[in-house]
Amino acid sequence: MIAGGRTDAERIQAWRRLCDYLARNGAVSPHARWVVNFAITWAPFGGASPAELLETFGVSPGRYIQMLREALDPHGAADYVGTVKRQLSESLLQAWAGADPARSRARRAA
Repeated sequence: MIAGGRTDAERIQAWRRLCDYLARNGAVSPHARWVVNFAITWAPFGGASPAELLETFGVSPGRYIQMLREALDPHGAADYVGTVKRQLSESLLQAWAGADPARSRARRAA
């Protein structure tokens, strides 16, 4: 699938590079990195199913989205780091919200 001129694999690689950059610079905790990497993994599918979120994190979809937002909260970060966090957050949240309904139904049925 190509979205925004990039394949899913290219988008995932770019997101992982940003997450690694944030981790190297101490801008995300190990727990936050786990939350973000999970979001990256499931982004091409429009996000994880409620069952997957419950099994992995023990939370509802709404709580997981809140955890993701908290993990990438740009407040108090240096300008560039804050920009990276904001862009990564917006991009991942858009990918999770932009699920193709057919893909979402297939994912839930699995």
